[in-house]
Amino acid sequence: LEKLVADPEEVQDVAPPRVVPMYVKDTPCTPLEHPLEYTYVYSFFLRPPGKFDPVEYAQYVQQIAAVRSVEQFWSVYRHIKRPCGTQFFL
Repeated sequence: LEKLVADPEEVQDVAPPRVVPMYVKDTPCTPLEHPLEYTYVYSFFLRPPGKFDPVEYAQYVQQIAAVRSVEQFWSVYRHIKRPCGTQFFL
């Protein structure tokens, strides 16, 4: 029979989430911009080193920018690094 609960001595410490401030300041729409119906947020997942508890996923999602208009969307989008330009391991 498998052990369902790990011994406290066997559980490794989970790294605390790193809080990164939003990279692009959240700004309201100007009268000359084309507002979006909703505010959208660009974010990325920053996986902590070592053991990771999926229940704490939301603590590791880091916001990059919030966009409220078409112009804000394009000003952020054109500077974001594309997934094909990042290093990842399968």
